[in-house]
Amino acid sequence: MHLWVGESPKALDAEEPELLNYFTDFIFETGKKLAGGVDLAIANKGGLRTNLPAGKFSKGHIINMVPFANYINVIDVKGSDLLDVFDVMAMTDGNGVSRNVAVKYSKDDDGDEAEAEEVLVNGRRIDPDKTYRVATIDYLAKGGDYMTGLTHGKLVAASKVPVYDSLLEYLDTNKGRTIGGDARPRWTLVED
Repeated sequence: MHLWVGESPKALDAEEPELLNYFTDFIFETGKKLAGGVDLAIANKGGLRTNLPAGKFSKGHIINMVPFANYINVIDVKGSDLLDVFDVMAMTDGNGVSRNVAVKYSKDDDGDEAEAEEVLVNGRRIDPDKTYRVATIDYLAKGGDYMTGLTHGKLVAASKVPVYDSLLEYLDTNKGRTIGGDARPRWTLVED
């Protein structure tokens, strides 16, 4: 017997923007509740391990999709450290960012160097001297995936349950809503 927890109008590929966007927006919304507001959210592509099928999906699908015992963290981090993190993410052609973020990045011909040329949060460039409140997962907050800039942040709040339980709770709270929607890439490669 399956415990159905939600549905998707189509199959969602863990390698495509739509599922990653949904997941990062979920982290954004959860971070806002944990800390009373956040500026943006960041998630890593590698955190999504499997696709979601079209139609109904079960609790098992969610646990398989985000199987790690990670927790959502909200941290305060300086803009200069955050810009370093965006440069790291540019090396992998971007990771998950919340819906209020748009990034333009460049890479050299060999793919050895990358730079986030423009990072907009709510339509404004990140200010290196400002402190930003970021929702993410503890793995990244501790410098995972080479995001060492996040380790300079200060922990503000943390979820009490692993990410998969937070996502299941989110789905339960938002009954009638389906996973999916925003398939727009939030990272744009700037060609020279």
